[in-house]
Amino acid sequence: MLSLIAEGTRLVYRWHVAVLATAFVVSCIVGLATIGASLSFVDEQEYDAVADTLVATGVFGMSPDRPTAYKVPGYAGFLAVFKVVAETPLLPKLAQVAMWIAAAWLTMRVALRLYGEEAAGAALVFAVLYPVTAFAAWTLYPQAILGVLVVGSLFLLFCREEGTYDPKEMVFHGLLLAFLVLTNPLSIFYALLVSVALVLGRRVPVLPASLPFVITLVAVLAWMLRNYLVMDAPFTIATNMGDNLLLGNFPGAKPNLGVDQDINHYWEMSTGLTEAARNQLFRGIAVDWIVGHPADALSLYLQKLFYFFTYSNDIVTTGTGSFVQSLVLFVGYYGILALALVRIALVGRKPLTWPEIVLILVYVGGALVYSIFFNRIRFRAPLDYTVMLMASGGLAMMLDWARGDARPSEVRPVARSLRRQGAAARR
Repeated sequence: MLSLIAEGTRLVYRWHVAVLATAFVVSCIVGLATIGASLSFVDEQEYDAVADTLVATGVFGMSPDRPTAYKVPGYAGFLAVFKVVAETPLLPKLAQVAMWIAAAWLTMRVALRLYGEEAAGAALVFAVLYPVTAFAAWTLYPQAILGVLVVGSLFLLFCREEGTYDPKEMVFHGLLLAFLVLTNPLSIFYALLVSVALVLGRRVPVLPASLPFVITLVAVLAWMLRNYLVMDAPFTIATNMGDNLLLGNFPGAKPNLGVDQDINHYWEMSTGLTEAARNQLFRGIAVDWIVGHPADALSLYLQKLFYFFTYSNDIVTTGTGSFVQSLVLFVGYYGILALALVRIALVGRKPLTWPEIVLILVYVGGALVYSIFFNRIRFRAPLDYTVMLMASGGLAMMLDWARGDARPSEVRPVARSLRRQGAAARR
């Protein structure tokens, strides 16, 4: 059985172009037949409205007379590019499918560099079959673009020999991270982690290693200056941060409800306030509750942290269709999570490399940051590529162990060259 899995993963890697092309075609057929150009969720409609206004008037807002900072500019700007060509949401959705495929290819390439061909094939299978990212590509949510940005950043981070760097690479990485943070502000923790990993992991000097984060910070400060000048919202990257903080921190808040929480009472309190003032009100209410009820806030935070690792937003299923959907989500997420934990459990046989430590820190860091607010499966989806990478390594180590190839004496130190590790894995 294990020999068949090993041969299958190598075959997938060697035929990866055909696998990716098939995944793209199948996604297009299923997506066009089931979702198409429809916008089923409120957030989708809001993003679409902002993009429409931006193209029609040059104003970043829900309407020409309502400039906003409720959305950040990354994803709305992405949609606006396609609005110039055609009104239909179908074009950006097809572009997102292409980005989903690109993220799968990058995941394969990173796994190849870290673990070898068998892991690369496994990572590709995980990426194209993972149901959350496959579905998200057909919604006007930024998860597809966030996914390719995260994996692209990891590829840049791991692609060179230790101690080497290219200034152009640092600048490009900074622009990529700036776009990531201006699409999802909570990703700022990841941008900082990249610079730290460049110094401590890849042994890049501090000044060039700090360039990606500095570029990101400049872009963020420029957007915050816009919000201050246009919205009278100082020190604010997005005016929905207060909403999101309140949704996860108020008396009676549930750890798994998120946007389904009943906060109508607080919205009534904000009647007549500007967008910026409402953001400050909601943020103040949440912070006051956290400070005034530290034990309850900590208990709620730990519960939200637990729900970060759940397979579905709705644990209760009704009917055959929802049962099958839940089963697919359960197997898809906990399957790769279990394999990732296998890799960590085998640390005694092979110490974690610095890229693997980075992957773990990215995922755990995301859990800690998102749980301050509230969790949704789609929020986590771009970070799930790190789990796929660790899972591919776990599977590769299991296959090596079964063949008797992975002996403790063969383990390389953590700080060895990734290229040499990849070459050794492929021999």
